Amino acid sequence: QLYFFSRTAPRLVGDANSDGQFNSADLVFVFQVGHYGTGEPSMFEQGDWNGDGIFDSSDFVAAFQTGSYLA
Repeated sequence: QLYFFSRTAPRLVGDANSDGQFNSADLVFVFQVGHYGTGEPSMFEQGDWNGDGIFDSSDFVAAFQTGSYLA
């Protein structure tokens, strides 16, 4: 599994709601934030899972490539 390291603790890529799992709850969580595809600066909790500062389709690629999504 791939983890994203922040200043606090390692986090599972895609686990936006910090429950220790990457699942549909995380997808709902980040879409509720409303940053997807806007180009607005985004943080991990807002869907920036590849670390480039924005939330777009490349973040989904990064998260799903880890193979840790729980359907």
